[in-house]
Amino acid sequence: MSATMSAMASVAPVAQTRFGSAKSQKVVARRAVVARAVAEAEARPEKPKRKFVKKNVTVQDADIAVGNKYEGKVKRVQEYGCFVDFGAKNDGLVHISELKDGFVENVTDVVSADQDVTVWVKSIDAEKGRISLTMKAPPTADELEAIKAKEAEREAKFAARKAQQAEAKAKAEKVKAIKRGTAFEGEVKSVQPFGAFVEIMEGVEGLVHVTEMSDDYNVDVADFCKDGDVDSVK
Repeated sequence: MSATMSAMASVAPVAQTRFGSAKSQKVVARRAVVARAVAEAEARPEKPKRKFVKKNVTVQDADIAVGNKYEGKVKRVQEYGCFVDFGAKNDGLVHISELKDGFVENVTDVVSADQDVTVWVKSIDAEKGRISLTMKAPPTADELEAIKAKEAEREAKFAARKAQQAEAKAKAEKVKAIKRGTAFEGEVKSVQPFGAFVEIMEGVEGLVHVTEMSDDYNVDVADFCKDGDVDSVK
């Protein structure tokens, strides 16, 4: 028994020495990895910081108004339009439809970056800080007057058409209310070879066909009435 314990005692220090040695090696290896990572990080060149150029604001927001004209420079070109720096805090957007009169397929067909352009303020969204611009010159005083005259003419035609429609509707209502066989005293408004048109009420005329004037054949309408006559019809 004592011999066995003596043998185990003699082996234990060796095992402890080997166990302690493996653990120390792992610690050393881990420290080496960390040291190498730190060295690589320190050797890596620093990423240059992005520099923002302070914008030179020459146009104050309070001075911007719809219709104002400005000279600017194209800063960015997008598929839907271009952004123009005209001196305000925020660049304005010229939509592709506002680059010029007529159809524009590609923005780059009209403008390019850093191009000097003349723009006019089209609309302002103060809440969102957006400014819409146009490169289409506004109409001159004479052109504006012509546009107004054309709009007035169009509105007059529209009003006249509405009045005609209302009149036609009123006539239709009157005709609809007439019952078959109702007698009227009417004025002859027009005499034609096939009959006469008689106004039986204001705005409503009826046709008296020549066959309704006589039982005879080949009669002349003028033998029975003339313009202005007042006759009884039904």
